[in-house]
Amino acid sequence: MKSAEKYFDDSARFYDAAVSSYKWQVHVRLANLMPSFSEARPLQVILDFGVGTGLLAEEVLKVHPHAKVVGVDVSNGMLDVLRKKGLDMDCFQYDGGSLPMPHGVYDAVVSSGVFEFVKNPENELRKIASVMRPKGFLFMAWLCKIQGGGWLGWLKNMRERMLRVNFYPRPGLAMHRLLERNGFEVLFSEEMEGLKYPDGRVYRYHITIASKSLSA
Repeated sequence: MKSAEKYFDDSARFYDAAVSSYKWQVHVRLANLMPSFSEARPLQVILDFGVGTGLLAEEVLKVHPHAKVVGVDVSNGMLDVLRKKGLDMDCFQYDGGSLPMPHGVYDAVVSSGVFEFVKNPENELRKIASVMRPKGFLFMAWLCKIQGGGWLGWLKNMRERMLRVNFYPRPGLAMHRLLERNGFEVLFSEEMEGLKYPDGRVYRYHITIASKSLSA
């Protein structure tokens, strides 16, 4: 089994084409939800946690074209693909330690398709909270369940976890408890189809929008 860094380094060159072929639209939905939560206070500085090749960042810049967007990711291969796109943003490799940015500066953090690869999400939520401003927004989407495909689909999922990279589907309520325990208030929640494979497997994703409390 590969580490997440190695897996995404190896996948970087064909990642965008692969997720597009599986009808991936979670990043579009997540970005399009942002304006309705930022009407009263514009989002000027935004962190994309697990920016990858920049699919979500591209959509964020469409709805917040004047924001400063910064991305971090464990995979330098994915960041290389992102840099070649020429987006108006900064990006840094993240080694899993402290986030490479000052505390309390981000109006919002966005993250899509990341937390299913995180073994201990509470640690990462604490780090995210530390770089956010009070009452800042967290817009996140993660794998919550896998449906369809029958027993062959089950075998394929197990094979991917054993030979490629491990992942951890998490129900919405479980993640909401972690958010609330770490100083966030859940404002919005929904579930949607994420990846749809030709063999009938469907990866469903949970979208949540939360606000950091003043005391966190």
